[in-house]
Parts: sequence; C-alpha cells; structure tokens
Amino acid sequence: MICCHSLRRLAVAASSAAVIAAGCSPASGQVSTWIGNGPPGAHVYAIALDRNRPGVVYTGTATGGVFKSMDRGAHWQAASSGLRNLHVSALALDPSDTRIVYSGTSSGVFRSDNGGASWCLAGLATSAVLSIAVDPIDPLRVYAGTETGIYSTSDGGGSWVLSGLHNTAVYAILVDPANSTTLYAGARAGGIFKSTDESRHWAASEAGIPRALTIYSLAYEPSTATLWAGGSGGLLFKTTSAGAYWIPVQMTSTSNSVFAVALEPSHAGTIFVGTQSDGVFRSEDGGSTWAEAGLNNISVFSLVFDSTAPVLYAGTNFGGVFSVDPRRAGIIH
Repeated sequence: MICCHSLRRLAVAASSAAVIAAGCSPASGQVSTWIGNGPPGAHVYAIALDRNRPGVVYTGTATGGVFKSMDRGAHWQAASSGLRNLHVSALALDPSDTRIVYSGTSSGVFRSDNGGASWCLAGLATSAVLSIAVDPIDPLRVYAGTETGIYSTSDGGGSWVLSGLHNTAVYAILVDPANSTTLYAGARAGGIFKSTDESRHWAASEAGIPRALTIYSLAYEPSTATLWAGGSGGLLFKTTSAGAYWIPVQMTSTSNSVFAVALEPSHAGTIFVGTQSDGVFRSEDGGSTWAEAGLNNISVFSLVFDSTAPVLYAGTNFGGVFSVDPRRAGIIH
C-alpha cells in the first residue's frame, strides 16, 4: 500500500479542481420537484454521504473520477488527485473517521485520508472493483466486491485476501448493522450469498429467489429488520428472516433491472427503487403498491437518503446527480 499520509501535503491544483454550479433543470417531462445538481454530463455510479458533516456528498463517475460537494450538491469540485483510474463504481466512508474514503475503480481500491483531497492505491490494482463496504464496528475491516470475488482487509487496505465467491462478480455487499460478522453479497447471475463469519465462508441464500438472478443492490431497514434486494428483470425481493426465505415483491410498472434501493429512515415501509431506463419508483406500504416517482426514461444507478435535510439523491446516466425533498414535494405523505 502506498502511504496516504505522504499525499496529504498535495493540494488539488485550482486549474484541475473544476467547481461546477448546480441549477440545471430536469429533463423535459420529468417530475418538476427533482433538481439537477450536476456534475454536468457525469454518469454517476455511486453516491456517499458524510454522516458526520451534513451537506458533504461524494460521487463516483464513469469517466471523471470522484467529485465532492460541501453544500448538498449546489456546487461540485473535482476530487480525484492521485486516482490512477477515473472509472469509479463504488464509494464508502469510514464511519469512525469520515475523512477516510474508499473508492472502487477499474484498477483497484483507492483510499483518501483527507476527505478526497488526495488518493493513494490501497490494493487490488489488477481488479475491477464493483462494490465496497466498511465494517461499522471495526472500520479497519473493509470488503471489496470485484469481478472475481470478494476480498477483505483487516488493516484498512494494507493487505487483502480473497474471502470467497471466487470467479463471481459481486455487485453489492451489505454488512448487517446489528451483527457485523454477518454479510450479504449480490452476485452476477448468482443470486444472493450470506456469510456469518466475516466473509471467511459463504453459502447461497436462495430460498424463494432465483439462483441465476443478478443482484445489483441490497438495503436494510433496521426498524422492521427487513433486507431488500434489487435485481435484473425488474425483480425485487425482501426477507424478514435474515435470508432464510425471500419474498418476491411485485413491481408491475417496470421489467428493467433494479439498480438501487433506498429506505426512508423515518418512514418505515417507504421504499424508493432506481431502475434501468425507467427512473424512480416508490412504495409507502412495504412494497404492496407502487407509483412512479420521477426521472422517467433515465437510468438510476444509486439512491441515497440524507435524513438531516431531508433529501433523496439519485445518481443517473443523465446530468449526474438529481435530488428531491420527498416530504415537501408530496412524495411522502
């Protein structure tokens, strides 16, 4: 691992740290309460919030690396100094020190110790990293889902070991917030897998869910102990039995892949899903009924709630990040 501390002295040059003002309007025909925040033209795969510093938002983009906003998306600044690859598929923050940020790129995992001002390679340089998760109890333990399996580190990226699912592309990793030794992984054409020993051993969690399904997103609702999984073909599943059995959730409005699932923190049973080319859908009754929630004809790759605002952010293939206040907009009643 290249030491990040040596990079702290490097400032992002003003000529390369483009500051981008927000304020572009949503695409024609879209719900008017969604605001296009930028970065303009960016294809946004990942969004991460600094829970200790309200208003700080990071995005991972397809070709522009990482961008950072200090004001909930009103302005953006390039934050990619030191990234060797600007294709960023995943972002995760250390919950104990949110200045520490991990990015998953097509050329490994990079780490920043200064809130994205500079980055250093943290390992897996020959791997395309698709997902990242940080253990909320032991933040030195980090998991990376790659095209060839799950890798883990117990020293913040100093060294990595292949933890399982060899030769399997892993699009989503979720650490159980109630028991961080338990993990779930969503795989390409492999369904869902579960580990109960910090990723040392994995077993298919396939009761009620097609084994050949590709799972793109996982989300956990603490108030109801419900785990949600979004996959290919517009399929959505949930479990209240820690993966012992999965219940299919009917979404009649789309047959396209479910790329993202977000749960409204203060409204149990309110779910938003981001889809391929069909925008965002919402349910306010635990998935029994659904309604369109905007960004139609746009692919939504990531959805993240900021409960302090409240704001729902959507990372898209059209105009970067969009945001909406679901309560003021009447989306949540």
